[in-house]
Amino acid sequence: MRNPASPLAYRRLDDAAYTLCVLMGQRNAADAAAQAERLLARSSAPVATDRARREITASR
Repeated sequence: MRNPASPLAYRRLDDAAYTLCVLMGQRNAADAAAQAERLLARSSAPVATDRARREITASR
């Protein structure tokens, strides 16, 4: 945010970017966001499959 709407909004975005960098082990927010997206893409497919499998098993 080059021109944040408010100092508080800028601070919150900066805190979120820093936290994402720490969690993803990256030095910049763009790399951290890209890594987080890859992680979510890999993890979401098995979760959906497991959930569907449980629903089928439970309905029997």
